[in-house]
Amino acid sequence: MIYSFKRDFRRGLLPNSITLFGLLMVPIVLCLLEKWLLYWALAVYVLAWLSDLFDGWVARRLKCSSQIGAFFDPLVDKFFTWTFLIYFWKEISIFVSLPVITLGISLTVLRIYKWNYGVKKQVAYNIMAKLSGKLKANFEKSAFCLLILLKLAIVNLQIDNETIIIAELFINYVLTASLLFAVFSLAHQIKEIS
Repeated sequence: MIYSFKRDFRRGLLPNSITLFGLLMVPIVLCLLEKWLLYWALAVYVLAWLSDLFDGWVARRLKCSSQIGAFFDPLVDKFFTWTFLIYFWKEISIFVSLPVITLGISLTVLRIYKWNYGVKKQVAYNIMAKLSGKLKANFEKSAFCLLILLKLAIVNLQIDNETIIIAELFINYVLTASLLFAVFSLAHQIKEIS
């Protein structure tokens, strides 16, 4: 079947609009964090995270998955992750953030390649994120959520430096675990084009 951008766009309009909503929440979260409105920042962050979970559910439930959405959703996940990696750069080790960014770029380039190759061959390659990719994104998002919660704890509970260091170390381990899922996701995407 020949790929039609117009048909694909219309088909995925609702879930892709939900994805876009989540994307638009990111700068709002950053503004709230900068103004130290941490409870609001946490609430909007969770709303953005839930929209990421909801868009895929809507696409599957209403049978309106699209190639555009299959590419757009993981791309928004990467924007989400990279934005918060940059924002929380002091709390996250470079030895964690650099591989997260590198693997994210690799996965995006591979999806672009699969999509272009499929268009040339007039074949619709499946570029949708697999379970490992979804777990990766949710581990990353939970780590950033924990960082916002840590900011709240620092402000409201006046926790000591040792506790802060232990919490930041744990959060770095959560992000490190996401790398394992990123490698599985990359391997799965490569396997499909072999």
